Amino acid sequence: MRRLLHALLTGGTVALIAQPALAAQLCVGTTAELRAALQTAQASAADDEIRMRVGTYAIDSTLFYVNQVGGWLVVVGGYQDGGGLPCGARVLNAGATVLDGLGVRNIMVLSYQPPAASTTGVRIYIDNLTFRNGVGTGLKRGSGLNISVTGANANNEVWLENLVFRNNSGYFAGGLDVYAVNGLVRVVNSLFDGNQAPDTAFGHLAINVLATAPAVDRAIVVVNSTFANGTCAGSAGTGYTRGCGIYFGLGTGLSGEIANSVFWNNAIADVTIESNVANNGSERGFLRDTLAATVNGNVTRVVSSAISGDPQFVDAAAGNFQLLESSPLVNRGVLPIPGSYPQFNFHDVAGAVRNRFGAIDVGAFELQTLDPVFRNGFED
Repeated sequence: MRRLLHALLTGGTVALIAQPALAAQLCVGTTAELRAALQTAQASAADDEIRMRVGTYAIDSTLFYVNQVGGWLVVVGGYQDGGGLPCGARVLNAGATVLDGLGVRNIMVLSYQPPAASTTGVRIYIDNLTFRNGVGTGLKRGSGLNISVTGANANNEVWLENLVFRNNSGYFAGGLDVYAVNGLVRVVNSLFDGNQAPDTAFGHLAINVLATAPAVDRAIVVVNSTFANGTCAGSAGTGYTRGCGIYFGLGTGLSGEIANSVFWNNAIADVTIESNVANNGSERGFLRDTLAATVNGNVTRVVSSAISGDPQFVDAAAGNFQLLESSPLVNRGVLPIPGSYPQFNFHDVAGAVRNRFGAIDVGAFELQTLDPVFRNGFED
């Protein structure tokens, strides 16, 4: 599986992926096949990889994966036939593989629920997909994607890279909700647009981590992502209002980081960072090289190289969050990416190469030309 992740992290615009070691590979092209693949993977103690063909998957009922035995789950979009193999080639563009909740249901729920004494961890890796039009009824969280990892005796990892969450709506954290009793959660090179929580807070995402391994210096990491047009009702914090952007809930003594990211037109507040257990004052929220107008919560925040002003998107009203050449976000990203974790996938959410001129741009998109044009087929 390590060979698989190396291939995923270093592939080109169309990448031929080597066969991974010790993994079950499943190639799917329909919603029914995806559902069956998740059911197969949840019963497996091996590392499992689900490759999704390019296309739109109409979600006729919520997709579930409930694993109790550990191992890795990899779900990756953008596949085509190649090299004489089904799902042997991959297109790097999150807009090419779409899971559509059709405006009536939650899209995907992934859960790791080991026995209480288990010391086996899990890694969940989701890449190169769009989650759109998910709707949660009642107290449903994360209507696009909901991930829960309850194993307490091993460090678990959730890697979310090159994803789009658009027009999802839920009771809380309309786009994405992640809960980890013990682990590391990272969101990289992703776009969140038009997500909402009409009854409470955090239109785009909420991430809660209660504990992590001593070697992990940032339990939650959000890097090179764009968060726009989040709406919500708002909910009360202690002396502040939780807003419609994103939320970090940190366990005692933990830290979270937001780097190279941009927040635009989110109601009430862009970022809320809180201690979600007994607050001993050592929790920290780090923000660097990020444009965020309103940040609140009950955790000490450390801000460096803040960015302000108009991000100068190509056409935000039309959902195009690529950057104009004159944008203050061009070449403003920090390198190397802070934190003790493996290097990120250095392609933007549309598959363009990062770090083209010895620097990276802030947000989900990397400027490629003097006159950037939204990629045909990305706006779906």
